[in-house]
Amino acid sequence: MSAFVVGLDVGGTSMKGGAVTREGVVLHTERRPTPRADGPDAVVAAIQAFILDLSHIPPAGTELAGVGLCVPGLVTPDAALFSANIGWRDVPASAFAPEGVPVRLGHDVRTGGLAEAVIGAGRGVADFLFLPIGTGIAGACVLNGSPYAGATGWGGEIGHTPVYPDGEPCACGQRGCLETYASAASVARRYASRTGRTAPTEEIAIRAATGDDPAATEVWTDAVQALSLSLATYTLLLD
Repeated sequence: MSAFVVGLDVGGTSMKGGAVTREGVVLHTERRPTPRADGPDAVVAAIQAFILDLSHIPPAGTELAGVGLCVPGLVTPDAALFSANIGWRDVPASAFAPEGVPVRLGHDVRTGGLAEAVIGAGRGVADFLFLPIGTGIAGACVLNGSPYAGATGWGGEIGHTPVYPDGEPCACGQRGCLETYASAASVARRYASRTGRTAPTEEIAIRAATGDDPAATEVWTDAVQALSLSLATYTLLLD
């Protein structure tokens, strides 16, 4: 009997999943919204349902060998310990999948950094920083081809480095974090607080570029400046 695995990447806005054979053949991919506004228990339930649905897609005669699950926040292979964006604490890996199915958890961005090192833009590069910007911000510091997690698992969490010491409060409990100013969710939130209007982040960026919307220009300038400060510090520490 041939085997396949289910892979799921959980973000603050959407979840991307797929079923893949041992040989790397992609059998199916799918995207679903992350019900973050409904609370952490709802997100766990949505992940369970997504994994169950993906496990039934491959044809008869195939067997689910395991689940690889990438989630944001502080993560060990066996538990999702904390996520400021989703709000969960100490969720065991077994809670996400059908009973008896092996599950391995990974930090979403460090796993993405590993993928870039193995099959993406980081191939052949020993050291690099992988920095996706989405609902939140985190970085994967890849050293000698492997993501560095640090002694306690917070390695690469550049989104929670303060850039403005007396700045706006962050969900992590600090003030002035990079994520509070430069993540896609924060750009949209800060724009709405100034204008009373909601707009997607890409539209805010366009309005800032044209110079026709002072609020968009202010919010986007703050985001770029915060990101520049963090990246300058990161570069000087590592290079």
